[in-house]
Amino acid sequence: MMRDLVHKDEKGGFHFGSDLSSAARARMKLCEKDQLKELNLKEVRMPRVPMRITEYTWVTDLNLSKNNIKELGDKVINSLGHIQNLDISFNEIKELPDSLNSLGALHTLDVSANALHNFSSNLKFNRLRTLSVAKNLLKDFPSSFTSSLTSLDISSNSMNSVPSSIFNHSLLKYLDLSSNKLTNFPPQIERLTGLETLLMGNNQLTSGTVASLGVLVNLKVLNLSENKLDNLPPVFYQLVKLEKLYLQVNLLPNLSDEIGNLVNLEELYIARNQIAVIPETIGKLKKLRFIIANDNKVKILPHEFGHLYETLRKINFDNNQIQSLPGEFGWINPGIEFSFANNPLKSPFIQWYQEGPLQLLNNLSPYLEAWPSTSYAEGENLSSGTIRTGNSFLIKAFDMRGKPRVNGGDPFRVLAKMGEMEESLIVKDNKDGTYTVFYNLTEPGTWQVHVLFKGQETKGSPFTLQLR
Repeated sequence: MMRDLVHKDEKGGFHFGSDLSSAARARMKLCEKDQLKELNLKEVRMPRVPMRITEYTWVTDLNLSKNNIKELGDKVINSLGHIQNLDISFNEIKELPDSLNSLGALHTLDVSANALHNFSSNLKFNRLRTLSVAKNLLKDFPSSFTSSLTSLDISSNSMNSVPSSIFNHSLLKYLDLSSNKLTNFPPQIERLTGLETLLMGNNQLTSGTVASLGVLVNLKVLNLSENKLDNLPPVFYQLVKLEKLYLQVNLLPNLSDEIGNLVNLEELYIARNQIAVIPETIGKLKKLRFIIANDNKVKILPHEFGHLYETLRKINFDNNQIQSLPGEFGWINPGIEFSFANNPLKSPFIQWYQEGPLQLLNNLSPYLEAWPSTSYAEGENLSSGTIRTGNSFLIKAFDMRGKPRVNGGDPFRVLAKMGEMEESLIVKDNKDGTYTVFYNLTEPGTWQVHVLFKGQETKGSPFTLQLR
């Protein structure tokens, strides 16, 4: 109890009286009194690690962050073999002593935001799972100090390339390399196939240099924001386990139709690019909750975007070039957060938007679009007819939720095929949600009639038509 009544100053001189703050002494007293597993000495203006804590053998979690500690004394460290989680972040430590090897129970070590230039090659941690060395001055990383690491944060250092030693840590599930000066990503990344989170934002990566990431098929979170990507390599769309994708602040001109392959995606961040087109396949992302796409060049939102009404919770398309909204957008919950500020919305969309969410959403139904699996064709002349005679049948359009369309404008197309012959039939828009199809074929036989909507067969299509 008397050990901290004598302390050493920065010049090595010894002085009587404790240099620990009243907050530090109070927390230590409470920990001692209640035998607490966690000793929290965060932000208590400590200049050193107090010797007294070596007596607290029941403590497993030690937080020394945000103090003024400049070095870790060997005598103290050698007596902390019971510590499992150690946080010494946001101090002024320039070097990690080899005495840290005595922390044989250590699972988590946070030394971020210090002044480390290198890592001693003598350090060995047999049980370490989580390590953060972010916000230091590291240019490399040791390969052999542990074989058990599953989480590594080396963001905000001074690295120009990914240290090859990282690829020896094959158990990694979380890797943060953001805010360095990285220009490429080596092919050895294939060794880290267990990665679930990879953060590489705020670097200098180009599209060609990140193609190797396609082998990381277990990724759930990928952050490539604030780089120099001008397209996404096709291999990206093989990452079908992705749940969160951060691509904001790049140079992307568009999203590929293959974005629809990422069926587990929940959050998509594509703000501040040059994206002009949101593909129709966005409608396949049935788990999508957030889409942040402000400050792009988007002109049209596809009708399929509204098909995500059950899951969408946050939508931002501010500062784009959108002039109208699809009718399906009216299906979304009016209580969710959505914004289309600073778009050149035409009348009546701009008036509805200005009047509030309910007014906007309630007025969009006339702008709905048909859906192939709910729309169908009917009529006697759909199954049989006479050659060289005018015949017709009817298409009835329904939206995705099975409700009849009440106006026109849907791009139905009808083809009649027999052998090598193919005829495009006339489709008349009746402006009430129905379409009359006319045909006057000249060859008898068995024809196949394909009623298509955006290239997809409608309900019951194709039909067999016997002509005599």
